[in-house]
Amino acid sequence: MGVNGAVPPPLTLKAGRLGGASVIGVALAAATPLLPADLPAPLVVAAAGLFLLIFATAYAGLTRRLSSSGALYTFAARGLGRPFGVAAGWLALMAYQSMQLGLYAVLAPRFGAPWWAVAGVCWAVVALSGMLPIGVAAWLMILLVVGALASLTIPVVADLPHTLDALRLTETGRPELGLLLLTATLAFVGIEVTAAFSQDVRRSAAPATYIVVLLLIILYALRSSTDVQATTWAFTASLLAGQLALHHVMVRYLAAMGRERVLPSSLARLRPASATQSVVAGLSIAALIFVPVDPQDLTLAGGLGVLVLLLGASLSALLFLNRHPSGEGLWRRLFAPAVSTVGFGVLGWLAYENHRALLACAAAPVAFGLLHAAVLRLAKPVVYAGIGLGGTAIVVAPSPSALADLRDPEIPQSRVPGAHRPERVNPEKMIG
Repeated sequence: MGVNGAVPPPLTLKAGRLGGASVIGVALAAATPLLPADLPAPLVVAAAGLFLLIFATAYAGLTRRLSSSGALYTFAARGLGRPFGVAAGWLALMAYQSMQLGLYAVLAPRFGAPWWAVAGVCWAVVALSGMLPIGVAAWLMILLVVGALASLTIPVVADLPHTLDALRLTETGRPELGLLLLTATLAFVGIEVTAAFSQDVRRSAAPATYIVVLLLIILYALRSSTDVQATTWAFTASLLAGQLALHHVMVRYLAAMGRERVLPSSLARLRPASATQSVVAGLSIAALIFVPVDPQDLTLAGGLGVLVLLLGASLSALLFLNRHPSGEGLWRRLFAPAVSTVGFGVLGWLAYENHRALLACAAAPVAFGLLHAAVLRLAKPVVYAGIGLGGTAIVVAPSPSALADLRDPEIPQSRVPGAHRPERVNPEKMIG
């Protein structure tokens, strides 16, 4: 780009394509509420939900201030630094891909077919649906998840006296209680995807996180108090909606990183990013044919990766909102992110104690991301400077003639009017 050339505006997503209900539906689909088979007691679920409501306060502050389809990638870049932002981007892609692969595989026992055959059919449906406009895809997910939930909640509500009697905390030892809280928190994974659609919505995606958490608290409390099982079609609809939701979330991460040239710039547009994500998912399914993996391990590994990302988001909120306050009160910028940082830290320690091998899998994309950031800093410093800024970084470089003039620059004295703005004193020597 020449000095006098026009700088093209950064490529962004078109706002106004989604309403608040659509974002809530996508987040519910991403949480895949019919997947957790053994939920803890209702009060344990409620305790985990209350903690996540505290986290949602800080998360909403970041979503409002840093509107980006990169979500956790952008939050980490602005709060923890560019290297951790790139690491968070790669960890998010790997975590959501693991969860999606787990959803592909977990359907196979319901149909009594080889898992790769069921996964292949679901992959084809998601790949085709992934090319739909997000507004159409969002309503498709809403129809799938609402239909699936209705088939389960209607029998539960019909037996309301028994359900209400079961809403109590069973006798649970203190060591087991910590593990149950971790299990309950992992069941809520998916609520954080609301931020990935913050550039698609008409107003703000921040309130959607609160609503999704509240809906899941009610749904999980009812589910954990009854023995009613989801039908095969309801289970399939829920998991298909979850697969499609995760696909669109990963597409937005790819687009955000492509827009900032961290990944190839061709991914900055949604359709190439969607096609690329479908190819990666297809190749991953093909690779898993030769590497037998338990689907539960895949979904759990992905959930633990998201847990690490939420810890990073909490710490990012604590640092960013206090470095750059903009009307946030002490609760949103200090107490809520501090409580959620400590809480996710404790949950991370519990995860390390019980799932060391799976949690260690998160170290690989984090290490790769840190290395990727180091390479960008050395090889492409302009790209590195724009990480987390949505492709809007501005770098001003003087021309050779201007450098020659500035070898012996005239430094204005403090009494000269405008001394704090050198371009006002000798504008012809400044390039901008």
